[in-house]
Formats: sequence, structure tokens, C-alpha cells
Amino acid sequence: MDVPSLQWRSSYESGHAAIDGQHRHLFALGRKLVDEVAANRPVGALVEVLSRNLVAHFEAEERLLAEAGFPGTVEHAREHARIVRDVRQLGARMAENPTLSSDAVEKLVFGVIAAHVLGSDPMFFHYLRARA
Repeated sequence: MDVPSLQWRSSYESGHAAIDGQHRHLFALGRKLVDEVAANRPVGALVEVLSRNLVAHFEAEERLLAEAGFPGTVEHAREHARIVRDVRQLGARMAENPTLSSDAVEKLVFGVIAAHVLGSDPMFFHYLRARA
């Protein structure tokens, strides 16, 4: 697994301290999840922690976007809902099968955390910076 790609870089920053701190924390949780799965350790509780942190982050991000009048807020919130659903489904799958393949976890970590933070979120970073 390509864990180094989950290393936070300053180039990922939005310019909003709280959002950046949350993103850094999500990256750290993602790295920990990948490490734990690779070591064949149980990760059900960690998936729950990740899920709670994602929900809290998404709520904060959606409030910020709505307050700023970001035109893509509704679409962005839909993406957040899909991500939370995917994380919860992974948690349920892991509860049923604690030895779930690392491929499923890798897809979550890289396809959800990194792809969302590095793919979708920058669209509103530019909008917020222009408004500052």
C-alpha cells in the first residue's frame, strides 16, 4: 500500500486553519487504519472513530460553505453523505468479517479521504480565498 501518499503536505492547505487541522487529522486516521490492517490488527473501533471524525468535519465544512455562499454547497454535501455511507458500510462489513481484505480498506482510505480532500475540496478553497 502506498501509505506515504497520505502524508500531509502544505500544498493541500485550504487557508482555513480549522478545516486544515481537520484534514490533517483525517489523513493521520487514514494512515493509522492502513497500518493497522496491514498488521492484521482489529480495526472496527478505528473505523468508528474515523466515521465520527468525518461526520464532524463534514458538518463544519458544510456550515462554512453555506455561510460563504459557495454555489456548490448542496452537491458537496451530497458527496459527504456518500462518503459517510461508504465508511459506515465498511464498518459493517468489518464487523461481519474482521479479516476483510486490505484492498477494501485501501479503497476507502485513498478513494475517500485523499481523493475528496485533494480532488473535490480544492474547488471551494479557491472560492473562499477569493472571498477573503
